[in-house]
Amino acid sequence: MRHTDAVGKVKLTDAFTSEGSQGVQRTPRFRNFLRRATRVEHAAAENSAVMRALFNKQLGQTGYVNLLEGYHSLYSSWEKRYAIWLHGIHEADGWFYKTRLRAIEYDLRALGAQPRNESSDLIWSALDTLDTPQTTHTAWGSLYVIEGSALGGQIIARKLNVEFPAMQHRFFFIGCEAERSTWKDFQCLLGDQLHSADSRRAIALQARVTFGIFQHMLDGVRR
Repeated sequence: MRHTDAVGKVKLTDAFTSEGSQGVQRTPRFRNFLRRATRVEHAAAENSAVMRALFNKQLGQTGYVNLLEGYHSLYSSWEKRYAIWLHGIHEADGWFYKTRLRAIEYDLRALGAQPRNESSDLIWSALDTLDTPQTTHTAWGSLYVIEGSALGGQIIARKLNVEFPAMQHRFFFIGCEAERSTWKDFQCLLGDQLHSADSRRAIALQARVTFGIFQHMLDGVRR
């Protein structure tokens, strides 16, 4: 089933396309550059209190609901901010971004909660000094964090399966549901943006800021 949300003049669908990846045939470049450049910020986000509780199987249902609500607010604003830009990637390269909102909303309802439909537009304003949404390639730095988190979500989902065995954990299992070639194709497209020292610095800076935004959200989750 396809779901659509009006975002300006663009329809944000579950995958921006019903067909899936078109198999971008480019070789990833600078594969480990961003991983090294964001190591400190990535570790700080993972070391937040709510993530430590999750990995120690001490999250609890209230904490899980609050965590999903935090993610819903964050992704709602991020997807609205970059909808036109993401649609352009699909039009130009065949790669698609899969919205996280449907999966988060499904999990919230499974826990007896409803999405609050709050957005965190203000928190993403930290990116305003780095790029203009939909127009600049430095948005790739933010997308790198978003897509990479889907891979990490698979590890989180396995932990949650122990504490909440009846749940499907659709949000955290998004990385498992994606086509096997999706991450590889994304790396190819990202590598095309890392062609100069200036672009690498700009993209790395935005990735670090985005990790900081995730950490800010995680630090605010009550258990």
